Amino acid sequence: MVTLSDLCEIRVPTHRRPEWLRRALQSLIAQTHGEWVALVLDDSSEREGEAVVQALGDGRIRYAVNRDPLGAAGNIDQAFTEGPMAGGAFACVLEDDNWLLPTCLEANLRALADSGCSLLMRNQCIWRDGAIGGETTLGALYAEGRQEPRALHARLFFGLGVANGALFWRTDAQSRLRVGPSVKDTVLQEHCRTLQIEEPVYFAAEPLAVWSAPQGEGLAIEPGPRRALSRGRQRLHRQIWRRYGPGLLPDLLEVARISGRAARLEESLGYIGVRMPSVPLSRFLWWRAKSMLRAMAVPDPLAAYFKNHE
Repeated sequence: MVTLSDLCEIRVPTHRRPEWLRRALQSLIAQTHGEWVALVLDDSSEREGEAVVQALGDGRIRYAVNRDPLGAAGNIDQAFTEGPMAGGAFACVLEDDNWLLPTCLEANLRALADSGCSLLMRNQCIWRDGAIGGETTLGALYAEGRQEPRALHARLFFGLGVANGALFWRTDAQSRLRVGPSVKDTVLQEHCRTLQIEEPVYFAAEPLAVWSAPQGEGLAIEPGPRRALSRGRQRLHRQIWRRYGPGLLPDLLEVARISGRAARLEESLGYIGVRMPSVPLSRFLWWRAKSMLRAMAVPDPLAAYFKNHE
């Protein structure tokens, strides 16, 4: 049973962004639900986050520096450690550049109590170029309500399953959310985390958290990492198709309908050798050729992950 006195663990991975960390932690202090503890997981040997925690002076915020640097993916992944890290009945991850709106924790607890689920996805506003517009991270792919694991996995064909900052869960949930050290790319890590969900998730459509879109110059993905990301996504799509087969098509077509991404679905399926009736043969063969060339040229970034999860 969920009660509003339950302790929430907010796990906050950070690395050399003290001003943003301060904003994230201040959003916790402003929560209408006050039963929380924040675990700041600092991956910087310079310990920039320590001064931020000390200056805020809130005993609910605990600071720890990683003994050895983990990198962005490793630091985020440790925040998804199974079970409680500080005695909390519930947990979520708040990356240092994101923040929560004041009623987020309270609303999440109420939504889980009403739904009976152990995991929740909270929709997020998008902060871009110093402002929050009307766009959200998950609203184009999900509708309010209970989502079965197969529906989550189907959304990986459209580029997004669950988002790190959207998840809120019981620390005794069945699903393992930690991916492991073999996945070095943060986007693929998020996709693999989606694939590991084995129970229904409730999607709460009201955006009560804020995702900060990357800011500044030099943030475009370089060709090498972009090819590795595409290679990894295709491996994920093959694994999902192998698991569900054509029985997944109704879920895929429904997501394509609500999101307006039918063309993306056709292409994603074409790369793994599944031709939709609407796709000309020449286009399908072009996608297959590109897929095979990529497989020969780019090592599979998820080979070790799937070896450990077979």
